[in-house]
Amino acid sequence: MMEPYNIFQTGVHISEVICYAVSQNITRLGEMHHYNTRNAMNYALPIHRLTLYERKPSYAGPKLFNILPDHLKINSGQKCFKKKLQEWFLQRTFYSLEEFINWRNH
Repeated sequence: MMEPYNIFQTGVHISEVICYAVSQNITRLGEMHHYNTRNAMNYALPIHRLTLYERKPSYAGPKLFNILPDHLKINSGQKCFKKKLQEWFLQRTFYSLEEFINWRNH
């Protein structure tokens, strides 16, 4: 049986996957058209058939990025984004990936 992540490992894992997504050249919803929508800063997630695909960092990173609050999604450079993301994670405690995914519902 696998040992569960501690708080620090969970935050670092989520942060690294999101930073990986930011470093890639992934299409955002705002780049697909010229309309100003509330989800323009979110990444466009590819259509897939297998659940295994959702575990890939190339899919999980954009999905986790889309969950972040809007003030973190504003383009300000990769180093600045990583610093703001780390500060945001220091203010919040996530014990699991599921808790991070559902943090807006609480």
